[in-house]
Amino acid sequence: MKQYFWQIIAVWCLAYSALSYSAESYKLTDFYAGDSMLRLEGQSAASTLSIPLSSTHKVKSASIHIEAVSSIALQENRSLLNVRFNNATIAQIPYSPQQPFINKTIVIPQSLWREGFNNVTFQVSQHYTNVCEDGSSPELWSEIDLYRSSLLIDTEHSVENLAIKHLSGLFSPGIGGQRKVTLANIHDDKQEVTTQALPLVAQGLALRNDYQPLIVTAASITPPSFPSLPDGLDWTEATKASYLKSSFYLDNKIEDAIHVVVATKSALQSYVTDATYSAIQGAYIGIETQAAVIVEENVIMPQSQRLIVSGTNSEEVTLAAKALATLNDELNPDSAITILEQTELSTSHFVSTRVLKPDYEYTFAETGSSENDFRGSGEFFKTVNLNLPADFYSPESAMVKVLLDFSYGAGMGLGSVMNISVNGKIVHGLSLDNPNGQAFNQYRLDLPVRYFKAGSNTMDFSIVLQSPQSVTDCHEIPDSHLAFQLHASSTIELPEAGKVAAQPDLALFADTTFPFTYATNDMPATIYYGQPDMLSAALTMAAKSAQASKTLNPNILLEAGVPQTLSTFALVLTRPADLNDDLFADYNTAVSNVKKWPYQLQNTLQNSVQTSLKETTDALMTVNGTTLQNSTLGDLGVLIMKENPSSSETGSVLIIAAETTDILTERVSELVSLNLWGQLAGDFFAWSSPEKPDLTMRVSSKFQLGETTSLWLELRMWLSNNPMYWILAVLALVIIASWLCYIALKARNKNIESSW
Repeated sequence: MKQYFWQIIAVWCLAYSALSYSAESYKLTDFYAGDSMLRLEGQSAASTLSIPLSSTHKVKSASIHIEAVSSIALQENRSLLNVRFNNATIAQIPYSPQQPFINKTIVIPQSLWREGFNNVTFQVSQHYTNVCEDGSSPELWSEIDLYRSSLLIDTEHSVENLAIKHLSGLFSPGIGGQRKVTLANIHDDKQEVTTQALPLVAQGLALRNDYQPLIVTAASITPPSFPSLPDGLDWTEATKASYLKSSFYLDNKIEDAIHVVVATKSALQSYVTDATYSAIQGAYIGIETQAAVIVEENVIMPQSQRLIVSGTNSEEVTLAAKALATLNDELNPDSAITILEQTELSTSHFVSTRVLKPDYEYTFAETGSSENDFRGSGEFFKTVNLNLPADFYSPESAMVKVLLDFSYGAGMGLGSVMNISVNGKIVHGLSLDNPNGQAFNQYRLDLPVRYFKAGSNTMDFSIVLQSPQSVTDCHEIPDSHLAFQLHASSTIELPEAGKVAAQPDLALFADTTFPFTYATNDMPATIYYGQPDMLSAALTMAAKSAQASKTLNPNILLEAGVPQTLSTFALVLTRPADLNDDLFADYNTAVSNVKKWPYQLQNTLQNSVQTSLKETTDALMTVNGTTLQNSTLGDLGVLIMKENPSSSETGSVLIIAAETTDILTERVSELVSLNLWGQLAGDFFAWSSPEKPDLTMRVSSKFQLGETTSLWLELRMWLSNNPMYWILAVLALVIIASWLCYIALKARNKNIESSW
């Protein structure tokens, strides 16, 4: 009996371990953009985290673990932490001065989950006395450690028969979305499938993943060697044909819900079902379910699903790949479609729809910002995102005109203000001190263009609403009457700007993938990979470029090997042994077999923060001198950005180098992570872990990429960067005007004297 008891315990433990393994754990910092320590102050405060869930998944079980600490001055019977999920209260945790540390796990009911964003709200009620309480007392606080707090969630696929409309759910930034995908092509297929179609498919899937990085693995389909069967069983022609149509080419056959095969129809004939092969009559996108390969009840290959991107020739495959990146999934309920034609697929067209144009006026609504209505006391925040062109360059004397429409109600107390900042710098403040309230229409702000930068910009509004002070002791005035409205009819007008960018600039590349987004059909952006096994890393970088620019770049091409002459805009993935020293002849750093490293002093000056086009400042911030050495890169990944020396046109080249192919693939996967990608800066970046870079610096002089739109603007920009010439010009005009006045007065005096 005792033996059976221990067997039951062992089985239960195994089952529990399997259940725990299927659940995923997330730190709450994964869903919060602020500090990892969430501090809630005052009598009443709240903060909300948004947890995304993929539309193709449903939650089986979920719980949230909270670690927090509260002030020991809080009153025990009235102070508590209220946890709400999608506006439903799921826990009330009392605060106790005797036990200020909280370690609590809360079960989230399955019925409360919904696809898309789910809100977790932490709201506190904090008191230290029953009478005469100061609501802003420093004793009223509690902190939630979001880094140590976590979400444990177990999900499962909720869609049985996949269709194209489910792709945006499969590749989603929410929980359950695929973070890895395999792109397979046929080994002896047309070269254009690899060079043109594969990077388009990688970009299309990455755009569905939004901000979540997508790691791409490349696979090549070749005729397989049939595996050995269990004793007494032999392969038949039928089972061989079935095996060829399975996912035998995948290393991992379980994790990914779906993988992708990109190939021409003729190359696919042996590897797809007859129904799929017959359906390919043009540019084709379809989802195919591969039946399991079973021999005498032995499962040789499990059932799987794959996305087929194909066509009768390489041009149609490329068209299908572009369509995959640009179509609306929700409008395609079928499992397969045929693309007839697509128009307006240039890079400039896609980019222009994502950025604001110089010398134009936009309402906040046109930038994606909505109406805002703030009520009650406290501090409220509103962010307006402004995406400027990556080559936005305007004279420093130019102004950005902002016309605000906003209003506030009566009865505001002392300390009620509106502060406005641009990219973290406070540019304006206004006291809301009219006792009867006030409405503003086209409240004008003229902001110097130097507060803005090329790429992503934020205009932040901080609105503090306070109740007036009571004239009697121990009495507080309610805050329900406090109201502030910021209207989406507010406008922003950009000045005239040239299409010029200071290069090299890894920070700008991380934000906009410039100059890849500057490429045209005449000058494509090419990703070179030095070894065949680096194709996965090349596709991962192509996918990340689409996410960074938030749009498709159809001009990105792939090319195997590193030729002597590179395209004008190039990204090179390579080992040091595969690089030519001539590529670094005019550069202060080299990662070929003979390494050239700049002096440590170069990094001490923190040149990576210098982004001006002014040559004088650039020269002051540059330290000459290098160290030549024979060495390896070890575990390091190195990213270098420099002016392209092998192109007839002015362009940029990015080089990602690592000692081996495996290390490079791993470092690229780390580079595209949310943490490391956001720390790109300067023109030299070295890292060996996904946490932080080992070295970030700038080692080369700036060069100018692009051109102004007019001679007058070019003159203004040049004078703006060289203000001394303004002074000399004004002084010269004064001297000339004085001399002309002197000549005129002398001639007039002579005429008067002659008339005497």
